[in-house]
Amino acid sequence: MKLIDIVDEERNFTGEVMDKDETHDKNLLHNEVAVFIINDKDPWAIYCF
Repeated sequence: MKLIDIVDEERNFTGEVMDKDETHDKNLLHNEVAVFIINDKDPWAIYCF
């Protein structure tokens, strides 16, 4: 379980903290960044941070 902070439309924290899956299920806004690095020499090597 990963807890994340909920934000409003202006990226202000609402004070709510919720499980990431529940946040996505309810389509709530939250700050999150996904970075994918793809290795051209090995197309199956994908790194996510």
